[in-house]
Amino acid sequence: MLGFRGHFLTKSRHNSSTFAERRQVRADFRARQERRERGLPEDLDDAEGSTLVLAHRAYAGHGHSPGESWLEASIARDIRQNRETAREELPALLHLEGTPERPPRPNCSPSPRSWRDSRSAAPRRTT
Repeated sequence: MLGFRGHFLTKSRHNSSTFAERRQVRADFRARQERRERGLPEDLDDAEGSTLVLAHRAYAGHGHSPGESWLEASIARDIRQNRETAREELPALLHLEGTPERPPRPNCSPSPRSWRDSRSAAPRRTT
């Protein structure tokens, strides 16, 4: 932009403000706006030294609640049962459709083991 490479805000710190200064101005503006909305005084002389605490928080623990654990276990059980049922019913469904019990494997390259076996079975040439 403006004939030189890079972002225009990052090129000249002597003639321009830095990102940190801009962030601080934005934070100060939002703090004043928030104080005005809450009905607090605009100018706090000792704003640096005082802290306004609005709430206290305490660590409540980690992990699932008992209800969430039960729900997770029941979903896992349902998924497991659905997979077992699908495995049991697949041959019957394939028989109804007239297809062989096991679908043919797609054409694929030989596995590395069979390639290695065929290579080692071939006689080696010696010079």
